[in-house]
Amino acid sequence: MNKLLKDAIVFNNQESLQLLSKFIALYVRNHLEDLHANGAVMDDDTMPAINTAIRDGIYNALYIISNSSYNIENLEVASMAFNMIPSYWEKPQLDTFLEKDFQNINLKPIKFNSSFLNEQIINNNICQLPDTRLIYICVGHNNDNLSTDERKKLLNKIRAELKKRGTSMTFAVTHMVKKFKSVILIEKNK
Repeated sequence: MNKLLKDAIVFNNQESLQLLSKFIALYVRNHLEDLHANGAVMDDDTMPAINTAIRDGIYNALYIISNSSYNIENLEVASMAFNMIPSYWEKPQLDTFLEKDFQNINLKPIKFNSSFLNEQIINNNICQLPDTRLIYICVGHNNDNLSTDERKKLLNKIRAELKKRGTSMTFAVTHMVKKFKSVILIEKNK
């Protein structure tokens, strides 16, 4: 699923965007179906049109988001759309079992199967972005006692150890977290 999301949003793969749209639409449809089953005014004849509109709307939104860095019109549409979201809308809610999963993920600090990497977390050379499974390498941010060469050696050692452990590194999200030189997506070390 991480690959699907990355392919869709970061690499703008249209098949992945369409599949992701269908996946999201399925969840939206299921929530609408619950309303329909409880007597909301949505008859069986209008549900197919509603489902199609949901899928198309999600696909269009994902397309705009994934292309906003390539096309100024898409960026303008995305900015306008975000500004059009009513302030009175409630925050979306996760289903109960997903909320429990979210709490478990966010309550657990990232831990590696490597004493070296765990030591780097303790020494604040690897830092976790709040409320995410993302980390960034912050060698030297908290330790001015290291020379430039020592920082480079430590940075390279951390990167090599992360790579050895199967952790993927991406620079694609760096623009979202501008002050960090690299952001690492934790995929295999959950």
